[in-house]
Amino acid sequence: MSNTAPRAPIPASPSLWRNSFVVFLLAVGALAAWFHDDLGAIITGRRPGNEAFSQGPQEPPFSDVELAAVEARLAPFYERFKLAPLPRGVLAKRAVRDNLDRLRDQPCDMFAVKGLSAAMSGAEELRALAPILLAIGEQCPESEGALSVAANIYFNAGEFDAALDVAERLTRKHPDRSGYQFLKGRALTALKRHAEALNVYGSILRLDVEPKRVSPDVFIGMASAYEALGRFCEQAATLETFVAIQPELRRDPEIDANVAEARRRGACKEPREAVIVVPRGEGGLVRVRADVNGVAGNFALDTHATWASFSPDFARRAKLDAPSGDPARLGAIKGGIDVKLVTVDLIRLGRLEARDVPGVVSNRIPGAVSNKDLIKTLDGVLGMSFLSRFDLTLANEEWRLETKPRTK
Repeated sequence: MSNTAPRAPIPASPSLWRNSFVVFLLAVGALAAWFHDDLGAIITGRRPGNEAFSQGPQEPPFSDVELAAVEARLAPFYERFKLAPLPRGVLAKRAVRDNLDRLRDQPCDMFAVKGLSAAMSGAEELRALAPILLAIGEQCPESEGALSVAANIYFNAGEFDAALDVAERLTRKHPDRSGYQFLKGRALTALKRHAEALNVYGSILRLDVEPKRVSPDVFIGMASAYEALGRFCEQAATLETFVAIQPELRRDPEIDANVAEARRRGACKEPREAVIVVPRGEGGLVRVRADVNGVAGNFALDTHATWASFSPDFARRAKLDAPSGDPARLGAIKGGIDVKLVTVDLIRLGRLEARDVPGVVSNRIPGAVSNKDLIKTLDGVLGMSFLSRFDLTLANEEWRLETKPRTK
């Protein structure tokens, strides 16, 4: 999964992962990410220079003598990767045999691995393919794509523990790759380990990623996890944040209905109507004094930060902690950033109020704030998880924030 994704409307029930068609699309997405722009050619058999992709005449009968010969020829391959022999029906395909012959001679030939994957598309074949991809992914360099596809095969087959095991191997090796974290989050969601899934999705929304580049699937996953945990106000806040990042593209009546329903189920308190105007300061920075859970602090308003973010020292003073029962630590991510997912009960900025605001405690200020001297004077940044609650008008000299009318 790349960080850039097309618009993805939230379904009527955010319990997304029960939708088999969506699961299929996610599996295709993993294959596309691995094959890059070769996937269409693989499917249509137009890949030049590799006969494994050509669509020849119907497969001839596969005799017992041929089966014995093929199994003898592939014995070194099976032994190297500690694999059981493939079923007869799989080996009957010429493209499968050709690519296995290549892998026998060159076990880490990734093009042969992709050709084998394209040839093995049926349910029985995919179940046989997953252990091959897993073995190659463990032993060959630059083979994470094979592991990623194996995880998707296990997931689509309903083998969620196996999918999680593969995803965890990938995230241990590359903790800063959001696609692998997303595989892990999906598997945890399917296993109903929603608190853990929530923190995995939260880790994807890392502090050094432009909010517009974050896949909609991540917000959907977080909203689904909040819903499953009965944290409906945070579910609504996540969906509101998703829309506010690109309202011209993401505003959708179905999302509005989901937000309204989540707020109803959570009996979320309605904010009082208010308007404030905040001037821009040095370097265009919008600095404000705000109360977080009743504790005053100095913050920057920043549309380039997904989260409301707080320094560890301020978080201690404001008693910001993860909800009871949640694994609190998201862990260190790229650049030595340490992050903890929290929910703020109440943020007051002048007469404006925002409740149940998703945020993070971090040892790094996110977003566009880069001046080190200015950073030292801040207790954190109020990003889109806070700003999404308001109608925001940006001007050269000032920002205007106004309470949004609620969808009824």
